[in-house]
Amino acid sequence: MYLYWSEELATHHREIDTHHRFIVKAINRMRVANSSRPRDLCGLLTIMTSLANLLALHFRYEEVLLEQCGYPERGETAVDHGYILGQIESMRYALSCQQEVSFRQVSLFAFTLFIHLRKEAGFAAYLTPHGAHAAVPPGVPVGVVTSTSTVVGMTVHPLAVRLTSATALQ
Repeated sequence: MYLYWSEELATHHREIDTHHRFIVKAINRMRVANSSRPRDLCGLLTIMTSLANLLALHFRYEEVLLEQCGYPERGETAVDHGYILGQIESMRYALSCQQEVSFRQVSLFAFTLFIHLRKEAGFAAYLTPHGAHAAVPPGVPVGVVTSTSTVVGMTVHPLAVRLTSATALQ
């Protein structure tokens, strides 16, 4: 099953929605690599590595934003983020050690991540009234930071945020 971006996933926060679109693309690429016969385990590892890096950055960005806005369920959201990162790191480690990762395990991870994105669409009702749109610094292009910048109070290295040049996610 191919996953599509839709308005039901939108938080209406420019940066978060841009990240979520990249995450949906990565989920689809991961599912394709997982479904190919023979399975493309090297490709799967490459995609999972890019996705893990994107998720770590995105989750940190989101948690800082939710903290600044006083989002009441930010603790639960952080726990969900930790669980998702643990899942992908476990699969990445197994693949890097040439161990088998089941088709079902990858599929369930993709489904869990997509459901999490749907849950995050609930941020929309909270972020906008609390001024979250102002959190993205003016002049920072969506999805790209070209020099070391402060984004919602955290310093981000440009290599960690160059989402538009992450080849495994395009």
